Amino acid sequence: MILTEDKKGILITALSAAGFGAMPVIAQFAYSYGSNVTTLLFLRFSIASFIFLLILKLSKTTYDISKEDTIRLIFLGAAGYGLLSSLYFFGISLIPASLSGFLLYSYPAIVTLLAFLGQEEPLYRENFISLIVAIIGLAMVLGPVFTTINLLGVGSILAAAFVYAIYILASNRVLKRVNWLPGSTVVTISAAFFFLITGSFRGNLYLNQISTEIMLSGIGLAIFSTIVAVAGFYLGISLIGPSRASIVSSVEPLVTVVLSALFFAERLTFTQFFGGLLIILSIIILNKFKNYREKAFDKSV
Repeated sequence: MILTEDKKGILITALSAAGFGAMPVIAQFAYSYGSNVTTLLFLRFSIASFIFLLILKLSKTTYDISKEDTIRLIFLGAAGYGLLSSLYFFGISLIPASLSGFLLYSYPAIVTLLAFLGQEEPLYRENFISLIVAIIGLAMVLGPVFTTINLLGVGSILAAAFVYAIYILASNRVLKRVNWLPGSTVVTISAAFFFLITGSFRGNLYLNQISTEIMLSGIGLAIFSTIVAVAGFYLGISLIGPSRASIVSSVEPLVTVVLSALFFAERLTFTQFFGGLLIILSIIILNKFKNYREKAFDKSV
């Protein structure tokens, strides 16, 4: 069977979402074998950096990023992705992977709110509806577990979602100007150095205690949750557009839930699962509306 460009785009984007969705499950596997957050993240980004550099060389992609944008990308990789990953992976070490997947996906609603507060985008009716749907979904996800779940873990994941939202707003202009491959390479290398330096300074980078299982987890995170996930998403965008790619990518937390059930026997209540679906619905509303508005703008000009 010959796949159309449209079906290829959906399939590749779904594969990218699966790579991102597998991330908390792979991380918990590493934690079960004694890894800590800093060591695991250093492994992830250092291995991914090596692969990105190899792809960059083999593809003969020209590095044509300006000095100013290179500095911005380094800052995004170290201060942005470094802090984001630290918060997210710390949260994963304290709460179930299935719950963390839905909590992180509150970030589109946070982006909408921050864009409005920063006067970058008006709070349209559809944006407001999406925000309310996301808040209701978040309340349903968290409601049944406030008395039994680790609140530090919940707070860490929500803080990661907040940092991710700021990261998206800050990186939006830079990433529009640069090729995704060298841009991703700089961000990844910067993140690797962030964990090397902070881990060495704090004394919690245990390179001499890396077991086979932890190394395999690092390789899995680098290949599936970084290289495949990032490259697949950008390729998916080129085939089906950013709006549809974002909607397909919203299956990411569902992938996390399924994998968590298979490997760790984690189960969400019906209320939590329904709340998670509402969070995904809020993303679909946002992207559908954005796509509609962009088409309307194109027709007007």
